[in-house]
Amino acid sequence: MHEPATPPNLMPSDHNSAVTDPDTAPIFIIGAGRCGTNLLRMILNAHPRIHIAHEVGLYHVANQARGGTFRSRGELPITARQWVEFYLKHDMFYPWSGLPPDRIRQALPATLTDHDLPEAFRTVLRCRAQMWQKPRYGTQSPLNARFVQDIFRDFPAARVIHLVRDPRDMVVSNLRRPESATSRILVCRQLRYRLNGIPQDARMLELRLEDLLADREACVRRVMEYIGEDWDDRLLEHWNHAPLDLPAFPWFRGQKPAPDHPRSRWQDVLSPSWVRIVESMLRPTFLRYGYAFAEFTREPSLLERQVAFFRDIPEFSRNVVQMVRTFRIMQTQPPPPGPEAMRLLCSLNAKAQQYYGEFTWPEPNIPPP
Repeated sequence: MHEPATPPNLMPSDHNSAVTDPDTAPIFIIGAGRCGTNLLRMILNAHPRIHIAHEVGLYHVANQARGGTFRSRGELPITARQWVEFYLKHDMFYPWSGLPPDRIRQALPATLTDHDLPEAFRTVLRCRAQMWQKPRYGTQSPLNARFVQDIFRDFPAARVIHLVRDPRDMVVSNLRRPESATSRILVCRQLRYRLNGIPQDARMLELRLEDLLADREACVRRVMEYIGEDWDDRLLEHWNHAPLDLPAFPWFRGQKPAPDHPRSRWQDVLSPSWVRIVESMLRPTFLRYGYAFAEFTREPSLLERQVAFFRDIPEFSRNVVQMVRTFRIMQTQPPPPGPEAMRLLCSLNAKAQQYYGEFTWPEPNIPPP
């Protein structure tokens, strides 16, 4: 559907030098969700020096601790140790991290100041990597995508990798998520909000999933040069070398590292009318990342596009009401326990449950000794 993008000159030359101190350059893999961030995480985890933790959510949890939401910034004061205690009780840490809370508490520097949140973040990531005996650490989380400037403020030499995918495939993939909307209009609006919130920053490396799948070695070599680590052939066979450290969510249940990759589904799922609607609603993303608009032997008429759009309105209305109710419950103080919160989120798209089966709250995921 498109030619591989020509990589821009993203980095000053010193960003391509080898990293001698992992603490100066934590790795953050971000995206809008369903764009292949976990695939890239597992590829990098096949490297003998690197461990990228799955969706640690450092900045997202800090924003919650300050009283913020998914759409608003929190303003409440919070110290580094207060954040640690808030985080250790948060569902993004417990129960599947496999890391005893006291290990993080004991690893905190005795000289940790109230305002040194970055050091608290480092401690969490460092402890996660040490579980796998690896010195280089980072995290993969779409939730961090709206905190890019915060990341570079706290870690000026951070390596931030932004992965993007064909917006049409992102729409289709999100429609299969239990915690996503079922309205195509609403999914497009949510993706537009997330994608528009990711800044263009010359310090950040941007990759397209399609290019990674088409020429893995070339793309991964770019990543390794950017993060300052030596090449290792194990990166090309992550299914044989990356630890399986995914949380036991239903959509990960039974999943194993494998050589197969996400495939393009939008041609099979979206009608020509809906392809044009998606392309219209997410047009800036198509232009920013060089995705070509679809070509049809017969262009859908304006009336056909309008009919398709208005047929989705009842589902859009139902989703909005359901989401407002759900997120009001999620924002209560104290919030609902993890199992109840996850069931609430997964109930948003009951149709998607057919892909994953019955939901059960995950048990701790403890790495081998």
